[in-house]
Amino acid sequence: MENNKKPVVISIINLKGGVGKTTTAVNVAAALRELGKRSLLVDLDSQGSATRSLHRGSVEYTVGDLMFGQSGLEETLISSQVGIDLLPSNIELADYERSLTTLKNYHTYLAKVFKQVSGEYDFILIDCPPSLGNLTVNALYASDYYLVPVLTDFYSLDGIKNITTTAHKVQQLNPELNLLGVLVTRYNVNDKKIVDRQVFEKLQSVLGELLFETTIRVNNPLKDAVINTQDIFTFDSKSNGAQDYAALTQEILNRVGAVKVS
Repeated sequence: MENNKKPVVISIINLKGGVGKTTTAVNVAAALRELGKRSLLVDLDSQGSATRSLHRGSVEYTVGDLMFGQSGLEETLISSQVGIDLLPSNIELADYERSLTTLKNYHTYLAKVFKQVSGEYDFILIDCPPSLGNLTVNALYASDYYLVPVLTDFYSLDGIKNITTTAHKVQQLNPELNLLGVLVTRYNVNDKKIVDRQVFEKLQSVLGELLFETTIRVNNPLKDAVINTQDIFTFDSKSNGAQDYAALTQEILNRVGAVKVS
């Protein structure tokens, strides 16, 4: 791209594992690709799930190396086989998280990385670690929005509250940060469980318009796509998973378009 337009940066965050955080980051990036928009996927979790979803080779440099000036952008960036650019992660990222504690302005390091790619991407999607540590604070500081995937269990509302409390603190440093929405994942529309239905209705009541209309249905091809190092659109474009992430991405675009991003 020749323009210097600032990309829209979205952190995908939840303190609990297994809620579809990585799946959402990867497949929203893929849905944006299908719409002709260029996205950068940032794996900020030392477990490296987003990285392994799209890349099974060795990782010489991680986003942590880039943040600390131990590598350059070109040697760190991975261009995946499905056309999504990736700043990868591995277990060494945990060491960088600990190192951030001792640094002045520790929360700004990821934002400095993003200045290097301004004008190259329409969106940057950050797969955050399942904690409210230094890397998550870096992600929120660098973001315009954060998106929270949840399951329909009784812990979901408490989890959202903890995340928004931290986000409000980060907003003192980054007033542009906004909650983009809460997304229900792994939802079985045919499930008759009273608990799931009650929690879903409670989420609707408490969150109102902040709850995405789209839900991500239980869908085996979403798991199979990861096994094949593909996103859902590349693996099975006619699946429920592809339909749901296409609908979610359209909602995201509508919401981003309704809010001014500086």
